[in-house]
Amino acid sequence: MTTDTIQTPDATTTPRGRRRPPWWLWVLIAVALIVGLVAALGGFRDVPIQSLPTIGMGEKFEGNEVDATVTAVYLTDRPPGQEFAAEDGMQFLVVDATALNHTDEPSLLTRDLVRVLLEDAIDPGDDSTFEGVVDTRSAGQVPFLQPGLVTTLSYRWEIAVDAATEGDAIIIGIFERQLIYGDPIFDDAYSTSPVVRILTTIGSPP
Repeated sequence: MTTDTIQTPDATTTPRGRRRPPWWLWVLIAVALIVGLVAALGGFRDVPIQSLPTIGMGEKFEGNEVDATVTAVYLTDRPPGQEFAAEDGMQFLVVDATALNHTDEPSLLTRDLVRVLLEDAIDPGDDSTFEGVVDTRSAGQVPFLQPGLVTTLSYRWEIAVDAATEGDAIIIGIFERQLIYGDPIFDDAYSTSPVVRILTTIGSPP
C-alpha cells in the first residue's frame, strides 16, 4: 500500500505570479485538439488509415451493430432510381452496399456506415458533396435500419466530371458506432469511427 504525498513548490524558485499550469491541463488541451481533428475529418483519421484492417470488395464485415458488404463503386450521371441527372459538368460517385442490423432495435447507423476518401474530390469529413443514401429497391431515403432485415444501400456523392474517372484509386471505410457514457453535453451519446478499409479502384456501372 502506498501513500500519496503532495509536493509543495519551492517558493524561492517558482514565483507566485508565474506558476506553471498543471500537467493535466496540457493533457486536456491535447485531447481536445485531437478530438477536434477527428471530428473535422469525419473520424477517418481516428487511427492512421494504414493501420486499419483491410477487406476486399464483396467481403462481409461483421460489425458490433450492423453487418456490411460493399458490392460496387462506380461513376454515373444518373444513379439507379434517381429522377434527375447530375448537373452540367458533374457526375455521381456511387457506392453500393448491403447492410444487416443484427440487433433487436432499429439502428441509426445508415449514412455514417460507409464513407469514402477520394483524392482531391471527396473527404470523409466534408458533407458538401454527399447527396445521401437510398434504398436501391424503393429509391427512398433510409433514416434507420430495421432489425433482422437486409437492406441494399446506395451512397451517392456529386463531383466534377474531371475529378475522377474509372480506374482511379479510392479508399472506402466502414464505420461503427460506439456509445459514449456520461457525455458532459449530451449525456450518453454515440460517436462513429472507422474499423476496416477497402482499397480498390472505381469500377464500371453494374
